[in-house]
Amino acid sequence: MNPRFISAQEITESFSYLAGVTAIESALVNGLDPSADLPRSILPIDKGELLVMPSSSTNGSGIKVLTIAPNNAHLNAPRIQGIYLLFDKENLSVSSILDGAAITTYRTPAVSIAAIRPALELTEHNLSVVVFGSGPQAISHIQTLAQAAPSHVKISSVAFIARDIEKAKKQIPDSATLGLSADCTMQILRADSAEVTELLSSADLVIAATTARAPLFDSTLLKNSVIVIAVGSHEPGVREIDSNLLARAQVVVETRASALREAGDVIMAIDEGKLQPDSLIDIADVVCRRVTLDRTRPILFKSSGMSWEDLVIARAIEESIN
Repeated sequence: MNPRFISAQEITESFSYLAGVTAIESALVNGLDPSADLPRSILPIDKGELLVMPSSSTNGSGIKVLTIAPNNAHLNAPRIQGIYLLFDKENLSVSSILDGAAITTYRTPAVSIAAIRPALELTEHNLSVVVFGSGPQAISHIQTLAQAAPSHVKISSVAFIARDIEKAKKQIPDSATLGLSADCTMQILRADSAEVTELLSSADLVIAATTARAPLFDSTLLKNSVIVIAVGSHEPGVREIDSNLLARAQVVVETRASALREAGDVIMAIDEGKLQPDSLIDIADVVCRRVTLDRTRPILFKSSGMSWEDLVIARAIEESIN
């Protein structure tokens, strides 16, 4: 059997962000147990990290191999590069080889929006969104939100917050490409802009998708009904969100074990006495409606990424193309 290579362009042309969210939700509702996932390896190498992420389920097996090169921005090269090997569930032959970075671009926001969609269903007003970052994850989170938000929830404004505003203007597509309506206000602001404080105080949804190693903002600015998504870090000593938010928020994670191992936002809040480990809520309990989140309190979804998510998305992409 000759495996098929599925390029990033083919994935973009054949697979929607909504389909990614639906695939993640369906997997969890149908009984996939994230806590049973195979362990991944994050290995330090010269000029970056090597990620090896295997997973197996009744639908087959797969493995993603990625490099993360933090300095590639200065070389005009992608920060994340790699491949995904998808194996046939019957004879374990390689059925498809997919662009690994594209899998990540779809997988991460699919998981994020699946985690918060039940809360969005309880939202009774339009969304004001603040996004920290201007890279692929910042962009794909907005594209996924635009496709997968409940039909009664409209996105009224999106503000991208970036350190390098000229670079951000080149990277971030126009509103139509993002899937936003013509009446949605979009702006790109410098991180040190005075407007950022005002935007945070009225934000309904804040997305952190950066390489920051320390909190991006003062969370006391956020209102009690805010939803925050943090996806930028997967190291125990790195965080985008301060402990004060975790102290007052309902904290949703992929699994408690993975969060306590890799999610610096969670680990440091616990170390500072602001968060109790047994208060963490697994995404499966939210998606399967075993837990209903309180919309009068902040909600934080912290993702570090897990291998099962890549397998679900890779299989869904393969099926959509075949």
